[in-house]
Amino acid sequence: MATQYSKKLDKEIVRNLMALEAEVNKELGLMSTALQKELKGSSKHGKVIKLKSFNEASAKLVNHHMDNYELIVQVYTGKVASYKANKELQLLKPIFAKYEYTNTFLRMEKKAAGYDVYYQALLKKRRIEEFGGYTFTERIKTVKSGSTKVVRAIVANGVKKGSSAKDIAKAIDIYVKPSGNPAPSPYSIIRKKLGRPASYVPAGVPSGSIQFNALRIARTETAYTYRQATVDYYKDEPFIAGVKWVLSNSHTQVDICNQWASHGVYKKDGSTLPAGHPNCVCDTEAELVTAKKMKALGLD
Repeated sequence: MATQYSKKLDKEIVRNLMALEAEVNKELGLMSTALQKELKGSSKHGKVIKLKSFNEASAKLVNHHMDNYELIVQVYTGKVASYKANKELQLLKPIFAKYEYTNTFLRMEKKAAGYDVYYQALLKKRRIEEFGGYTFTERIKTVKSGSTKVVRAIVANGVKKGSSAKDIAKAIDIYVKPSGNPAPSPYSIIRKKLGRPASYVPAGVPSGSIQFNALRIARTETAYTYRQATVDYYKDEPFIAGVKWVLSNSHTQVDICNQWASHGVYKKDGSTLPAGHPNCVCDTEAELVTAKKMKALGLD
């Protein structure tokens, strides 16, 4: 439970976010390899000759791998939601034992048990204004459509310029899963704090690539789920006064999160709580009602 404004870094959520990153990068690598293989099959003597055939196949390949990507994100949102609910349950255990609220604890325990699948369905219907107002499913659909068009354009432009199939394949790889120096982010800071090897750092992610969009959506959606799980777990409970925004220690300078953290207690239904910003790894914590009110509730 939150007691006062503080800074912390939950290593379990970071572990999940970094594992998610690795799985997304692996899937994008498979996509790039599959597209390059298809391009080779559409070429002869180093030149692309079956453009129509490649265009049809590339759309199927992008859709297939993005479907796998969507499933990966759903699995990890389920993991972090389940972890957060069970983490809150452990915090409640000694508090409810003190007031002998056994039945209430059992009810909260049952509630926590459903959080591993709850968010997999919620991803398809929730709309977050700060993230553009689109559902996760709608954003993936947009990435699929846009990525297919760009891959086709890369090949068409390469053919028009007389580029070799090998050079066009390189251009596809750069678009799907580019390489280079990673841009600074909360994640690079966290890696340094945890002493992760350089090989664990994903490739540089230029804006506009499939990798940039996929990692941004995956990180943001999963971290948001982790924070929102606090709200959904407690929003109907009488023993909760509200929710606080807790700053992660991945911050190296003051930003909007500092303002959110200094706000104090937000409404427990989450209506006044910020959604966060892309790549944010801050946390939310529930604030208990006073001891006097807790005792007076008579929850059992």
